[in-house]
Amino acid sequence: MGRVIWAIHHTSRDWQSILTKVSVPGPWKQVWRNTSDMNLMGISLELLLRYKGCIVAKRLVMMDDVICSTWSWVRNPRSVREVEELRGLLQLCKDVVLVDGDNSVRSVSVVSSDFSVASLKEKIEMARISSPVYKMRWNNWVPGKVSLLAWRAELDRLPVLTLLARRNVGVGSLDCPACGELVETTEHIFVSCGLAQLVWQAISIWCNVPQEFASSVRDLLELYKFTKFPKRKAKAFHAVCMVTLWCLWKVRNDMVFGGLKISARSVVDEVKALSFLWVKNRSSGLCLV
Repeated sequence: MGRVIWAIHHTSRDWQSILTKVSVPGPWKQVWRNTSDMNLMGISLELLLRYKGCIVAKRLVMMDDVICSTWSWVRNPRSVREVEELRGLLQLCKDVVLVDGDNSVRSVSVVSSDFSVASLKEKIEMARISSPVYKMRWNNWVPGKVSLLAWRAELDRLPVLTLLARRNVGVGSLDCPACGELVETTEHIFVSCGLAQLVWQAISIWCNVPQEFASSVRDLLELYKFTKFPKRKAKAFHAVCMVTLWCLWKVRNDMVFGGLKISARSVVDEVKALSFLWVKNRSSGLCLV
């Protein structure tokens, strides 16, 4: 960060929009602090104040239940930059509420203490402790890339069309490439899409488990907990669920980038082949028949 500040002040470019004093040496001394004083305004407007460094409350007064400003200029703002900065300042002060006592900058989440990095860090740590985070169970009977995809899918961090459009990425139509009925979301790809439902139905029959209702990717990753399998077979079924997620995502990419039309039967065949290959070679002595 110090290098960035130093680069700003040791260049011939115009940095008037940044609150700085180029005449002061050093990377940090010339940074003007945005606290409760009048440095909230721009540099051009700051130079016009008769009394510099005053607090906001000194320039805002209540008259007939209306907040009025008394700036005490050396001269009235008249340049384009000065007028623009004054408009911006008045916009900032529009919703100001005057209270008795000293004005100071305080953190919204930290009560009765000035803002500091340490206090903010403490609040973040407390929030992490108070709100339990779901911890997905990883499975070493499938490649790491498969577990990673399942983890990202559960967190809704896959580059589906709706999330890409939210980031202003030009993706064209947001409709699901498999069914074309609804917009593509993470849950739609893996749970509610017609292709996904046919695949999960076939996988349930193949693994001899009752088809459970799932409303999210997390529900799919937790299906193994509701089976009556022994521990090792439950782990194998968990691996099959992860492989199914992998194959559905792979098929989705083939449809989006390759324009292919793939049937549910071909997806199920690939799930069976990859599940048998990976679990057979990564488990020790597990009978898959």
